[in-house]
Order: sequence, then C-alpha cells, then structure tokens
Amino acid sequence: MRYKTIIAVLLLAALLLTGCGGKTEENADATATPPAVTATPETTPESTTPPTPEVTKAPETPEPPTQTPETTPVPSTEPTPQPEAGTDLAACKADMVSQLGLTDVVEMSVDRLSALYGIAADQVVQSASFVAASGAAFPMEIVMVEAASEDAAADIQTRLENRLAAIEEQASSYDPDSTALAQACSVRRDGCFVAMFFSSYHGEMDGIYAGYLK
Repeated sequence: MRYKTIIAVLLLAALLLTGCGGKTEENADATATPPAVTATPETTPESTTPPTPEVTKAPETPEPPTQTPETTPVPSTEPTPQPEAGTDLAACKADMVSQLGLTDVVEMSVDRLSALYGIAADQVVQSASFVAASGAAFPMEIVMVEAASEDAAADIQTRLENRLAAIEEQASSYDPDSTALAQACSVRRDGCFVAMFFSSYHGEMDGIYAGYLK
C-alpha cells in the first residue's frame, strides 16, 4: 500500500514537472526579445519630368473674303467687218433683174449719177445703178456703188438720203404710194459700199445685195 502511494506521488511529481517545463518554455518564448523589425524604406516614386504643356495657338483671325470688283463689260472696239475688194456689183445687178423679173431696165452711168444725185465720178470705183419701170408715178431707182474712200462713201450716203427725202416731198401731194415707199426705204452703207433701193422690192434687193458683200 505504501509502495503504491510512493509510486503515485512520483507520477504526480513527474506530471507537475512536465507542466512547469512547458510553461517555462512558453514564457521564455513570450519574454524573448522580438526580432528587430527593419523598416522598409518608403518607395520613392521615380522622378519623372512633368510633360510639357501643349501650347494652345490663338485662333487665326479669318481674313475677309476678297471681293472681286464687278467688271463692267467693255464694249467691243473691233471694227465692223468690211466687204472685201472685188465684190462684183455688176453680177449683183444681173442677179436682181433675173430673180425679180424686172422689166424696162435702164442702166445709169457714172455721169448720170452726177446729174441726178450730185455724185462725182472721182468718188466712184464701180457702179451698178439702174432705173426700172414700177407701175407708179416714180420709177424704181437702184443705186449700188463702191466709193473711192470712206469720206466719199459718207458723202454719197448723204446725197442718196437727200434723194429719198426729195421723192417723198414731191410725191406727198399726189402719189401716196410713192410717199410711203420713200419713207420705208433707206440708204445702206457697208464700208466703202453704198446702196439705195427705191423699189417695192427693196427687201428682196437688200437680201441679194448682202449676199454679194464678202
């Protein structure tokens, strides 16, 4: 019995020693100086060069639109085309007589032009003038001449216009048809070429004559 008691006491003592040893180790661990904590240096951000700010350009002032001045059309100064030398007035006269069926045709010479209209011979290069029956009080008077110069042509034009005015005045008292015809007809001048068609066919004659002016 005593032996058992001793064994129990020994076992108890062993248990106590074991427990104390464990605690002592734990306390030793607890009281141990904690390892020094090495401060982690703060990470310094890399030095970066700040971006160069963009230079904002001032908006360009728009230039006012260039206004193109209105161009006033300049009248053409080109001279009116003149008939070429060599226009055959005799052929024109023959064509008129044939196409219009004229009868009783009498040619007027240059001398006759001087007597009737005051046109001097030295003013005329060529002439294809004639008179023809008209059935009225005044016969047809057809004058087609090429003058020696522009001045001569201007003088001939004036003389023929005076002739139309004289016919109108003479016919006004007794021949209204001839009066109206003199008013309807006119003198045509193309450069050095001058023409008068006192005829009821003056329109047709003018067309034929124009075809010969080259």
